[in-house]
Amino acid sequence: FNLSGQEKHHTHYPAGDVDYAAFNATSGKNYLAESTNLFDGADTILEVLAGDGTTVLASNDDFGTTKASRLVWTAPSSGKYFVRARRFDGVANFARYGSYDLRIIESSNPFKLALPETLTVSQPGQGGRFQTLTEALAAASNGDTIQILDNGTYAESPTISGKSVTL
Repeated sequence: FNLSGQEKHHTHYPAGDVDYAAFNATSGKNYLAESTNLFDGADTILEVLAGDGTTVLASNDDFGTTKASRLVWTAPSSGKYFVRARRFDGVANFARYGSYDLRIIESSNPFKLALPETLTVSQPGQGGRFQTLTEALAAASNGDTIQILDNGTYAESPTISGKSVTL
């Protein structure tokens, strides 16, 4: 699995479908696995599995007020691990199918993984932390959000490389 933070689209179809993503982890490194962009009644549960593909090392159901899942985990040893994404089957979930995006990110900073930052951009005097998108992108880390606070025109050609950022 690509640890760049780029999302991979998955579905819970047919009913009972379970998805797996394999990734290589390094001992002591922190990893974020999260489901995003839930559609059509998707409600995910994420689990990190050991290299045997069955032993559950960590699990997460809902994150915040959404049905998305977010799991921050530290690899106990180097090797191959799996993320299993399955549909929540509780009585409150009437949806049988759904789709979602899954991403896995590696970071040396567990706090950054646990609490993504919202960086603000606006023209001078409008209250933003940055005045250009390029500045905000340079300061952003994987998982951060860049929010434009005004309706100004930003004539830039920003490049996002090596991280996943929401604009």
